[in-house]
Amino acid sequence: MPCIPPLSLLWRTILSLSLLCALFAISTPAFAHRVNIFAWVNGDTVHVKGSFSPKHPAKNATIAVTDAQTHAELLTGTTDINGLFSFAWRTLPVEHGLSITIDAGSGHRNSWLLDADAFGLASPSVNKEEAIQQEETPLRSIVREELSQALAPFYQELARQKTEADPTWKDILGGLGWIVGITALFVFARKSPKAP
Repeated sequence: MPCIPPLSLLWRTILSLSLLCALFAISTPAFAHRVNIFAWVNGDTVHVKGSFSPKHPAKNATIAVTDAQTHAELLTGTTDINGLFSFAWRTLPVEHGLSITIDAGSGHRNSWLLDADAFGLASPSVNKEEAIQQEETPLRSIVREELSQALAPFYQELARQKTEADPTWKDILGGLGWIVGITALFVFARKSPKAP
């Protein structure tokens, strides 16, 4: 006659499996160690900000700047203690835009794309008549520089808000779910009957 497990063991197993399934259903990816990146153009300079959370900048993280279309590496650098990195863009080929990647080690990577419009340049698909209309004039240059200067604080605030978002209820409940689930598995493993 086959051995039928006691009802309490069967219910514990069903409860544990149900709890485990519920944890996987409601849990979210772990964002605690995700590295955030934000980049903006201010005049002749591109500024990059990297952080893990509001109070944890990505210090000494590697920044790689590549052509957005050809993926050719154009520039590399390292963030400072505040998670900031800046570079002059006028000497770089930006007609396809730039892809800026931050690598903070241990698999913490993220990218930001600055398209050609961010640099005030006509995109490669613009026809000749539009390119003539968009030709750089002294007045246009002055207006662009003044706008860049005026908008810089807004870009910095946007970067701060993007990288310093507080955890949501879903993040908190997902974390608590992981803690409860791991604890339940530990308790279940300790209380399971020993094999004879």
